[in-house]
Amino acid sequence: SHLINMGSGAATRTGLEYAKRSGYNYAVTIDADGQHAPQDLIHVLRKLNNEKYDLVIGSRMINTKGMPLIRIVGNRVLNIATRIILGVGVTDSQSGLKAFSRKAIELIEIRSNGFEFCSEIIWRAKQQDLKIVEVPIEAIYTQYSLKKGQNNINALRIIKNLLKQK
Repeated sequence: SHLINMGSGAATRTGLEYAKRSGYNYAVTIDADGQHAPQDLIHVLRKLNNEKYDLVIGSRMINTKGMPLIRIVGNRVLNIATRIILGVGVTDSQSGLKAFSRKAIELIEIRSNGFEFCSEIIWRAKQQDLKIVEVPIEAIYTQYSLKKGQNNINALRIIKNLLKQK
């Protein structure tokens, strides 16, 4: 818990630090705006556990059905920026649905407070030579979820902060 809103990156960092201190074998992040189907948690955890990956990313971009065009374009721009700036490429660099192994919990140290933490997690995982995989997930967009989270204006801030990170 934070006394003031420090951003989604800070909240995720705090959660992963708690998982590390508590000795958890797994940690899962999921966006709070209802964008992810709860059953997709099972898919990312099963992939993590059964196939011995360290970081499993739920990708909305493998099947973009139901995803608004503006979100597809914004996500692709951030995927390209993540690849160019940080040297890591995935289909959904901004996914909030991720599963972490114990090894990933121990080794990934997020420094970002803002939305750029999504790309940073992947970059830090690659730096630690962790095994990363993506699995397709369903994207659920409602009026509420469209108002929350990232938008294309935030993309410029994310790119600027990724450049600072590098």
